[in-house]
Amino acid sequence: MARREEGGEEASSDGGEPELSRKEVTLLLIRDVGIAGILVAIVFGTMFAYTQVWPPVVVVESGSMQHSNSRGYLGVIDTGDLVLVQAVHSSSEVVTYIEGRGSGYETYANYGDVIVFHPPNSTPGTTPIIHRALLYAEYPSASGPGVDILGLARFPGSEWSATGWDNRATTQTVNLRSVTILVQEWPGGSLQFTGQTINFTGWITSGTMKAGFITKGDHNSGWDNGYSGGGPPPVPVTEIIGKARGELPWFGLIKLTVSPTAGCCDGWGDGTAPRNSWDSLATSLVLIPVGIFLADYGFAYAERLWKAYRGKTRGAVEPPETAEEELSPKPDDPR
Repeated sequence: MARREEGGEEASSDGGEPELSRKEVTLLLIRDVGIAGILVAIVFGTMFAYTQVWPPVVVVESGSMQHSNSRGYLGVIDTGDLVLVQAVHSSSEVVTYIEGRGSGYETYANYGDVIVFHPPNSTPGTTPIIHRALLYAEYPSASGPGVDILGLARFPGSEWSATGWDNRATTQTVNLRSVTILVQEWPGGSLQFTGQTINFTGWITSGTMKAGFITKGDHNSGWDNGYSGGGPPPVPVTEIIGKARGELPWFGLIKLTVSPTAGCCDGWGDGTAPRNSWDSLATSLVLIPVGIFLADYGFAYAERLWKAYRGKTRGAVEPPETAEEELSPKPDDPR
């Protein structure tokens, strides 16, 4: 029960802190919402400053980068993951599979960078693809009508072979007609090493060849551009949205549940996403609010302990003569 003290303030009848009016509660709520909004703006502003891409994250809608048929892993791109995307301005900013294999550079548990790009010759509105960059083909070649794949110079010699434009086997990295590279992949849900042959003849003779990246999903059995010389040409830098940098696992499943796509998800628990990703998401959705409540409760409890400690400290240091002065009559005291 509260009582109104002199000056119009309300205080609890048990001597505790004054109760807040409805207006004060509203102002505190507005303050909290404002602080939360500012924090969100700071987070997304920082992400944009780092990535130079908006939106700075993408939701992975299919399992083409998974390393298992049914299980998701931290550090691997799985269906339902949120992936941070950093802008790419030149081909030199992307480390390909063959370059990464030579130097030991890895991202997402495999060699080289993963890029997010618009499929060449696709129509507006086509969903971007997130796959690994296998190699970069420079065209036209500085040495003839073929292509140059200079990154092969850093790729182990035992893991690739090539033919020159004259159809003869070569160990050169310039004026090539085709190349075969040994690739680490997970098409059956387990690690395999498969020879992937890429023939540039069809693109060159048709006039559709462009300098760009040959790409591949870790979970796919073949490179993205189809059979030799068929399908879309290599991905030019102008079609790249960015390269993948970091992930927030499984939280993208919320978006895919609310707004399903062709790749995922027909309701909660859809089997197109790893089972353990759904379980991890459900656990997170429980633990996050509980954690926030416990943190808030712990802060309030610690604040009460601190106030109690301060009150005892102040009482302990009060000068002893204060009590004597109150008991001793003053000169003009009529007693």
